[in-house]
Amino acid sequence: MKVMELPGWPPEGAGSFDPLDGATFAGTADTVYIERIIRVTPDVLMFSCSFNDGKTDRHPVYHWNHLGDTAPKVEKILHDNIGKILLSVGTIDVPEDD
Repeated sequence: MKVMELPGWPPEGAGSFDPLDGATFAGTADTVYIERIIRVTPDVLMFSCSFNDGKTDRHPVYHWNHLGDTAPKVEKILHDNIGKILLSVGTIDVPEDD
């Protein structure tokens, strides 16, 4: 199974920002870069991304819910792809259980 086949893909960033700094929304999965993992549980995988070509100090948090036992596997995929566009991980295979 590929990441893009998981429920809730692609996750959406939370928050909107002051339009005066040129960044009004977090952006879509094809415009944000994976930055760091915040927390992983069976209920939620939380991570942050950077956007707007790094021209803002705002870092939207993504909450990817209901991954269950797959959450640690997806966390590793995201961690291994820090600095890459979020949408790019959609084609990566989620490892099978042993």
